[in-house]
Amino acid sequence: MSKSRLLHLSLPLLISAVLAACAGRPEPPGPPPGENLERRLEGAYRPAARSPVRGWDDEWQVAGQVVEVSWLAPEQVQGMPLILYLPGLGESSRDGVQWRRAWAEAGYAVLSMQPRQYGRAIYSSSEA
Repeated sequence: MSKSRLLHLSLPLLISAVLAACAGRPEPPGPPPGENLERRLEGAYRPAARSPVRGWDDEWQVAGQVVEVSWLAPEQVQGMPLILYLPGLGESSRDGVQWRRAWAEAGYAVLSMQPRQYGRAIYSSSEA
């Protein structure tokens, strides 16, 4: 059987299958967003209170390269866990501030580091 004859015979079958798939009833909508939010958050971590935070930005020399460093931590907490935040390519160590601030307010120290060559400087490089 030739390819064109096979295609000619299978095309109506394919079209019928696609139309049959589209003819079914749609799924009923689920609950509105946020309706079960409290139930879903029962097992989630929620800090007792948001802590005021303090931070600083600096540049360190590591193996002959400049590394941008940003630090955010709660003002009053000691012995806190540390989150090491590594920004994506083209971002500085100061980016992701919404995440970093939320973690610091929840009681975590957050250290963010980015080699300068992989931060915003990448956009003006020959690789860009």
